Amino acid sequence: MIGTTCKQYRIDALLGRGGMGKVYRAQDTRLDRLVAIKVMVAAGDTLKSIALEPGPRGDEQKFTGEPHLLPDGKSVYIHTFNCGLYLLRGVDTPHPTTSFVQSFRGKNCGVPILTGHYWVEPVPEAHALVALDISDPEHPREVSTLAVGDDEEPHWLAIDPAGRRLVLNSSGGGKGNRLFIIDIDPATGRLSFDDRFRDAGSDRPGISLSARSWPHGFTGSARPHGTVFSRQ
Repeated sequence: MIGTTCKQYRIDALLGRGGMGKVYRAQDTRLDRLVAIKVMVAAGDTLKSIALEPGPRGDEQKFTGEPHLLPDGKSVYIHTFNCGLYLLRGVDTPHPTTSFVQSFRGKNCGVPILTGHYWVEPVPEAHALVALDISDPEHPREVSTLAVGDDEEPHWLAIDPAGRRLVLNSSGGGKGNRLFIIDIDPATGRLSFDDRFRDAGSDRPGISLSARSWPHGFTGSARPHGTVFSRQ
């Protein structure tokens, strides 16, 4: 595939692969620009699936999220939106295995992040972020819990390139629909609010997106969903 030309696209490199196909970097020779091309799995290709076993509650394995490669470079954590955490071993072998390692309160967990040897999980039903030390992936250890407020439902995390600051979006009733900046201590995993990031005159951290006047003329509330850090 690499080095071939399909129509006006010259395939240069494989960027990634997944259960639905492969993504290649290609040169569009007609428009003279780089593009990404996704090639779907062809009929007859073999797909392998790995079942996740239920945890103690019985349904932690449902609604899998994004896998994360761990610092050892060969193990993978798979989180689920039903608040389960699973360890995948042997991804470089024909027979990988999975094991249940952790569950969190509730059945509607958010989008976590991995930074160094810490895993940070948004747990909406606990109204909190939970940081785990995963130096021993089979036995993660809780090292910090940060309550974000009983009217907040932490959902999506992103981390800055330095691995020290998180941006969190939250939704919920009352004073919900907020954005927070969270600091994480790389030595201990301790989570804390950046109290400088707050509405003027507010007695609580974070920026509320409820009942605001927006530059395009709309007045009302916005519900933040995804978060990213961008480098300018």
